Amino acid sequence: MVDVATSISFNGTSLQDATYRSRLIQHTDIPQKFIQTEQKSRQDGATIVNVRYSGRVIEVQGNITGSSAAVLDQNIDALKRALRATNGTLDIAFAGTTRRYFATVQRFEIPKDYYHLTVVPYEVVFFCADPFGYATSSGIVNITGNTGLLTEFPITVSGTIETNPVHILTINSATNCAQLNLENITTGELIIITKASGNFAALDRVIIDSRRKQVFINGSGRDYTGTFLTIGPTQNTYRVIATADAVNYDFKLQYPPAFL
Repeated sequence: MVDVATSISFNGTSLQDATYRSRLIQHTDIPQKFIQTEQKSRQDGATIVNVRYSGRVIEVQGNITGSSAAVLDQNIDALKRALRATNGTLDIAFAGTTRRYFATVQRFEIPKDYYHLTVVPYEVVFFCADPFGYATSSGIVNITGNTGLLTEFPITVSGTIETNPVHILTINSATNCAQLNLENITTGELIIITKASGNFAALDRVIIDSRRKQVFINGSGRDYTGTFLTIGPTQNTYRVIATADAVNYDFKLQYPPAFL
């Protein structure tokens, strides 16, 4: 059960107002978890080889209200229309802020009986292919005019699970800059970027998108060595290494705080 004042909306349509009143908003369970194991040889027990979250189910129950039987029917249709989107934004007030999920209606039930003239109960079950909730605004780290060939800096992230950031490096000037390494020392993840030909130069822009698993240099896709970086819900230590005689660059990191 939730406080009836708890705000909830789907793609901008409120599910907590005079027409749609939600009384149960169940989203605080952890997502569905897949644990891959391998049986130990010639002994009891197993070894966990992989753990992933496969999806999340969110249940909402409440009432639909209308000033008359005809208006009630209209409001039912309006809610069906509002909930038709795939991967819509489901925003729920939680912990003093808004938790955002990307949801699709899996089941929508309105058990309307003959006596439901102006009020009828409803239940909607959302499925989230992305199992995590997110803040509605991204965290940002900016470092401008950095000239260090090896630079380490801390990043403290809110949330309850690792998240996939976007890294943007903009070269202001460079001398014999052949390679850029980006590493999260805390997680042990490292990605190495080089140009298809030649060295990095002024105005080159490198985007490392960990969420989409893509690297771009000046708008064109580029191969890479290593693995895409994640950042955990604690303090992370980042390291940027430029293989160069001299370099000056801006570094920007954008991350959506993620929640189980």
